[in-house]
Amino acid sequence: MNKYIKKYYQILSPFFGMQRDRRGIGIIYTPFIRKGYLKRSFSQQGEDLTVDRIWSRVLKNEFNKKGVYVDIGSYHPIEHSVTYLAYLRGWSGLVVDASPKSCDLHSKYRPKDKVVNTVVGSEDLENVDFYFHKFDEHSLINTKYPNNKSEYVKTSLPQKNINSILVSAGIEKIDLLNVDIEGAKLEVLEVLDFDRYQPKIIAVEIHGNNIQNGLDTEVAKILLSRNYILVGVNVITYFFVQKKCD
Repeated sequence: MNKYIKKYYQILSPFFGMQRDRRGIGIIYTPFIRKGYLKRSFSQQGEDLTVDRIWSRVLKNEFNKKGVYVDIGSYHPIEHSVTYLAYLRGWSGLVVDASPKSCDLHSKYRPKDKVVNTVVGSEDLENVDFYFHKFDEHSLINTKYPNNKSEYVKTSLPQKNINSILVSAGIEKIDLLNVDIEGAKLEVLEVLDFDRYQPKIIAVEIHGNNIQNGLDTEVAKILLSRNYILVGVNVITYFFVQKKCD
């Protein structure tokens, strides 16, 4: 190809949606004039788009109508967020995180949400040991149960039972429950008042590369015993809905 033609092709291809393959690695450029029509994901593995799909196609609801989410272990209001896309669509709800920085960011960028800065567990306690990653207090892997304590800084924080938090926040229903707290997901799901809140979609992190093994975990077994079924998996995030919605 003539070098001048090739140059103009490279310049114009993003605007008209043509694909460019550079050095054989298959880079595809999104056309600039089409970017406004793209679905944008803010989550780590596209979980928010899966929620959109489940809400509209499985539960037959309109995603742009206001819903209520509860995000346990919310980390950041935008980056890696399972609930930010819903927030942009008019949803609001409750976000909970042990990191003060996380809660400050949520209060700043998501003012419609209720924000609770606490450790979440099976019971209300004045103090529990909690571990912040020593290189970054605002980390995705802060936990009560570190695998390697040398990588963390231990502190003492209050802990709240999930039902106590929901009552104090005035939550009456849950359309989307996202649970992403390292090592403590089981504690939350074991005591959650399912009869009262009946979450329509539950997104929960279950580590592992084998989906069948994931369904054999205690976290999955609790949800299956509560009449939920698995309707989607985004690598390590499993999505459950009430069986009556099948």
